This record gives sequence, structure tokens and C-alpha cells, in this order.
Amino acid sequence: MSANSTNYTFVGVVDPSDNSITFGTVQQLDPNSNSPGYNSIVFSTAGNRVVVGYKRFGGDSKVYFKSGVVNTGTNQITWDTAINAPYDPGFGNVSGGVAMSYHPTHQAILVAYSDTTNNNYGTANLLKYDAGSATKLGLSSDYIFQSDSTSAVSVESETRYGRNMIQYKRDSNSYGEARGALMDAANLTVAFGGSGYYYTGTGTPLGLRYIPHGDIFAMFHRDGSNKLFYSYWKFKDGKTGKGSTTNEPNVLEVAKESKPRFKRRVRIDLPGAHEEKKASEYLNRRKVQGDFYYAKTFRRFINGIKPTFDNISYDEERIVIPLCYNGDIVGVQGRALGPNSVKYITVMFDDDAPKIYGLDKIRGGTPVFVVEGPFDSTFLHNSIAMCGADGDVSKWGVSDPVWVYDNEPRSKEITSRIQSAIEAKQTVVIWPSNIQQKDINDMVLAGHDVQNLVESNTYRGLEATLKFNTWKRT
Repeated sequence: MSANSTNYTFVGVVDPSDNSITFGTVQQLDPNSNSPGYNSIVFSTAGNRVVVGYKRFGGDSKVYFKSGVVNTGTNQITWDTAINAPYDPGFGNVSGGVAMSYHPTHQAILVAYSDTTNNNYGTANLLKYDAGSATKLGLSSDYIFQSDSTSAVSVESETRYGRNMIQYKRDSNSYGEARGALMDAANLTVAFGGSGYYYTGTGTPLGLRYIPHGDIFAMFHRDGSNKLFYSYWKFKDGKTGKGSTTNEPNVLEVAKESKPRFKRRVRIDLPGAHEEKKASEYLNRRKVQGDFYYAKTFRRFINGIKPTFDNISYDEERIVIPLCYNGDIVGVQGRALGPNSVKYITVMFDDDAPKIYGLDKIRGGTPVFVVEGPFDSTFLHNSIAMCGADGDVSKWGVSDPVWVYDNEPRSKEITSRIQSAIEAKQTVVIWPSNIQQKDINDMVLAGHDVQNLVESNTYRGLEATLKFNTWKRT
């Protein structure tokens, strides 16, 4: 709180019996501060300390940090000595001031701001509580995350690894931009990944939030017409980016919407396919393993989630294959067990989600094998299946696909797909002439080592063209 050009703090304790709040005595944050402002506050679980970042407008105009311990008996804060950052940003015209985010796993605080003494460049520091320090806080040197004028800076940390996201406006074009940051709390260092625009229009960033469910960052932006936009961003790898040992996190835009839409989470309350006799017999006969379900009345099951079928007087049993994305079940594919039924029925609960099986299981930094059917994908490491989706998998985070089409050289549809992939300079599998089976599952049943077979017959560019021309004449 600011009053009479001086910062004040007070502690409130909530009584859970009636949700009332008892406030302690108001304390002056910094007796030396004149017209302070642009405050930001976080709570550090290390030492149970409150950390405040603020600017002294008067005097040296520097940014300062203070940490303190809350005394619950007196509702007072015992403040440590203030320390100032090793820069003089000024902050006179900075929108959003000092942005701070505490990372609970690493017990460190990422600070981001626009440095007005250095062309408003986006700059960051790392703070960490240090019990052996007289000031109780260790402070890193400056790190520039954007060598261009920035404003409206926000920062958010996820809850597991040392990953953070910085959101800001790039003043040269007024676009909304974001950059991933990886902290090394032990050495008080920060590494940055590549930046990217989440919104290419005028307006103002409104802030971002980390959403543990789906491991995504949601960024909000107000355009020039006061309309709200948001986008989901996600780190490419589950830990730090390209791999668990890299210090360069990369971010990927996952989705962009004109307005927020909130969907209920889908749960599948069905028995496992391997627990039901007919489904289990089919899967065992095909040597298929995986987390599949069994629906005795498939249409009734679907309508209980999303009204889809007008007539359920005729119903049938199916193996239910879940399609997952960002931790949610976004659709299912039903595999018929009867001989006279449509083999596959795909139903999406989220029409904007990808019709792809296995996206929730792939690893970043290694090739992803793209096959046609979910059952085929279970025989290959790091594999997904296209369940009626289009051929552009890059928008779903797959940057290095290896296309594994069925072994049908006389199929015009398959030969056309392979040729298109080759022309797009992508990697494809061209089956050798001694393989007679049509798909991966049949190859497994014939005794082939399909993992080795696929990895030994991947081609790209001119070599792919030559192998393809020979294969289609087979």
C-alpha cells in the first residue's frame, strides 16, 4: 500500500470459522523511499519469507528488493535490509512495473521488467533466499531477454521444473510476444529460449497464468477494440525444451482463440478392453497392448457424453480408443468387434482438438513415427496415429515426423500421400520388397521386428524418391 508518498505494509490473518480478517499494525516498508511504486510481492517457501520488489522514485530511482518474516503472533513483518538491483532502470514510464514470479521447486524468484536506461530492453534477474547472507537474498546480474523496446511485462513460473514464461509487448510493432526462460537457482543464472509472437495485432498484454492441467501457459491480450484474445503456449519437451539436459527452453504456440471457451472434462467410465472376454480375445489375437476400453453399447456411451447419434435402437459393442491432448480426453475412436459393422467410428468431444492418437505420450527431441492406425502405433516407440486428421502435425508439436504408411504400392491414395511427403522434404518409410504384409500389425503377427524394420528403411530427399519409384512398381 502507498500513502503520503511512502510504502506501507500490513498483515491480515483470516479466521476460518467466519472468514473474517484481523489486520496487524501498518508498517512502513522503506523509510528511505520517496514516492515508491510499481510494487510486486511474492511469498517464498524457503524460510517462509515475503519478498517485495519496488522502485524508489525519489533519490536514486533504483529498484529495490526486501524480504521479511511474518510473525503470526503480532501480525507484523520483520524486514531484512533492502538490497538494490545492479541496474538503474528508472521505471518512470514502464507499464506493469516490476514483474515477479516465485518458483516453488527451485525456491527462486524470476524478476522481469523494461529497463528505461537501456532503450527499454526487456531485462531479467534472478533472486534467491540465502540463509547465509546478511540481506537474505542473492541477486543475479542483468539478463536481457529482448534487445528491443518492451512494455507491459509479466512473468509466470510452472510448478515442477525450472521453467518460466515471460510475456510482454514488443513496442516496435505492438505485437504480443513471449519467451521461455530456464532458471539455474544454484548458480543464479537464467537461460532463454527463442521468442515468438502469440498475438500479431495492436493492443496490450493483460498477463499470463500457468495451468498445471495440461502443463500450459495461457496468455491474455486486449486488442485495440477492447476484445479479449488468449493463446495457449507449451514447452516442447516435458522438462526443459529439447531434452532434459539442455539449458535452452523452446516454446511452441499450441492454440489461439478469439475468446475464452471453457469445456467440461471428459471421463470414461468403462471397463478396460483387456478385462472383457470378446475385446480381450481380439486384442490378444492381434498381440495388441494398450490402455483401451470396452463399450457394450457404443452409441449409448457416446450420447451420454455428447449427443451424437439420433437413433440408438441399433447399438453394438466396440473397443474404445481414447484420443488425448493436453491431459484431456478430446475424442474417442470405436473399433468394431462385429464383422458387419463400420470398422472405425471417430467422435470428437472438442472439435478444435487433433484427431490423433498418442500425442500425450510422445517425447520431444526425437523422431516421431506417424502411422495410420492406433493399434499399429502400439508396436513402435514414440509413435502417433492419424485418426482421420490432416497431414499437418507440426501445429500439434511434432516437428520431426517419420511417415509410416501401409505397404500398399497399388493404392493410389497411399502412393499420393508418400509422394507428397517426399516433395515436402519429410522423412518416409519405404518398405523393402521382401515384406508382403499390408500393415504393421500384420508384420508383427508374421514375426517381423517392426521397430528395427522401420528404423532401417527411413528415407528422405532424392534417396526417398528412388526407393519410392522402385517400391510402387512392386
